[in-house]
Amino acid sequence: MQELKMPEKTRRASKDSGLITRLLETLDADNIQYCHWKSNWRIGQWLEGKGDLDLLIGRHDITKFAAVLSGLGFKKAIPPREKEVPGVVNFYGYDPKIQDFINVHAHYQLVFGNELTNNYRLPVERSLLAGSNREGIIFVASHEMELVLFVIRTVLKFSALERLGKALIGERANCEKKIFGELNYLEDRVDPEKLESVLHEQFQFLDKQFFNECLALLGQKSSLLKKMELNFKMKKALSDYSRSHFLIEHLTRAKRGLIKVGRKLLRKKNPGKRFEGGGMLLAFVGGDGAGKTTSVNEISKWLSRKFEVRNAHLGKPPKSFLTLLVGAVLKIRRKLSGSSDEFGSKPIFLQRLRWLCTARDRYRLYKRIRRDAANGLIVICDRYPIPNLNLMDAPKIPDETGGRLVRIEKRFYRNILPPEQLFVLRVEPNTAVDRKPDEPSPYVFRRSKELWKIDWRDSNACLIDANRPLDSVLSDLRNRVWASL
Repeated sequence: MQELKMPEKTRRASKDSGLITRLLETLDADNIQYCHWKSNWRIGQWLEGKGDLDLLIGRHDITKFAAVLSGLGFKKAIPPREKEVPGVVNFYGYDPKIQDFINVHAHYQLVFGNELTNNYRLPVERSLLAGSNREGIIFVASHEMELVLFVIRTVLKFSALERLGKALIGERANCEKKIFGELNYLEDRVDPEKLESVLHEQFQFLDKQFFNECLALLGQKSSLLKKMELNFKMKKALSDYSRSHFLIEHLTRAKRGLIKVGRKLLRKKNPGKRFEGGGMLLAFVGGDGAGKTTSVNEISKWLSRKFEVRNAHLGKPPKSFLTLLVGAVLKIRRKLSGSSDEFGSKPIFLQRLRWLCTARDRYRLYKRIRRDAANGLIVICDRYPIPNLNLMDAPKIPDETGGRLVRIEKRFYRNILPPEQLFVLRVEPNTAVDRKPDEPSPYVFRRSKELWKIDWRDSNACLIDANRPLDSVLSDLRNRVWASL
């Protein structure tokens, strides 16, 4: 069998995630039965928060386990429908120590197979939990049980379509390397007598000779034909434990496989998860020099790694055809007249109409993102109309002009309701001026000062001190955004 050394990260002392450490300590304190049941050859990396934790939970402890996660700030997330697996629940927490997400896959029953269908469920949870052992701060499955499950899971994943797909996207060699590495790790640690006992008592449907044949195949590079033969035999042995008929499984896998390969080739991002509590509309406002746009982009990038996120810029909404038409006519009028006095105390009708069109565009965008949030997405808004902010994203048509346009514009803004959570990035006016040397100083000063004059106490605003370095601001924002979700 090909030799492969364990990665250095799994052999050196790990720098455990603070949140994971607290989670495992709480599980011990509450006597919750669990074990990390697969891929324990890289348990050091998982404890550092560099991968997902696959925890099998005793059925009688499911309620207590969910309560522990909630108490530690974890949130339940729902994957896209095609990736939902019965008895497997995703929880996400945010660990400020490593400034990253901690993903806990809570397995209430063992369901696995090809990653596109996960068509098999083995009722061996009690034996797996009963035979688990403590390794450092975490309970892990016995090497014998883990090896048997690893062989079954890997053989079930053999697929001609999947092999072609991985070859097209350049992942085939990496997958084989992982298989060899994990197999070497487990074979070096299993007790042959215990392994034979586990096969006899827990996996009676697996013929010993067939299991050894599968084990030998995983340790070498073999033909696709041989792999497909063992895949067929394994499915036949597990037929009593399948979730759907094999024809339905093949059709489903083919459909999802083609979609997956197509997304990879077209470089389209897979749909993210959505929070069980539903979507939210998060708005960020701030004067010039507060780092608002940079912060919005970083927070959006951070959340979209795992979750379904939609961005919107209510300061610069997409322009409708009517807005473009009025804007074009206004530009022509300026060139022909050679003046721009439409910004005086009583702007000309075209300019008032242009402001009304902008209000309409903002309201149209607001309705779209409200629908997105209602459907479970996290919507992040760069700028947002706030009643007390008059210098940005507010009604522009002077009241003294009177007329219907004033009433319509105000109605558009009045119908834009407050976001679920507002983040206000405030920077000292003089600091803002220093950070924006290319902008007119009075203009920057006024916009920044307006944010300081507003009394935010009776609002849902979360005030962020943007005078600090960007790294400190982003760290604070991640903590506060996660707490609000």
